[in-house]
Amino acid sequence: MNRKVRLLNVDVDDIGMDELVETFRRGVMLTLHVDMIMKLQKDREFYQLLPKFDVVTCDSQILTVAARLLGTPLKQRVSGSDIFPGLQPV
Repeated sequence: MNRKVRLLNVDVDDIGMDELVETFRRGVMLTLHVDMIMKLQKDREFYQLLPKFDVVTCDSQILTVAARLLGTPLKQRVSGSDIFPGLQPV
């Protein structure tokens, strides 16, 4: 089980790229970026969808830095465009 980091009202999985590629086989993933964080603060329906995601990664260098400054550093930024090629179909 991955450690979760609370970042601006959102729980983000503290997982690195290699670990995610090795362990994620099926489910729904959200790669969180700044625009989504802002939308989640105001859009209740979107916010209520968060628990349905199996993995929420941080897809933003700005959010990665913010997590570190808030005292809850993330292992690394894991972007959708970087992770997609590493995932194998089931």
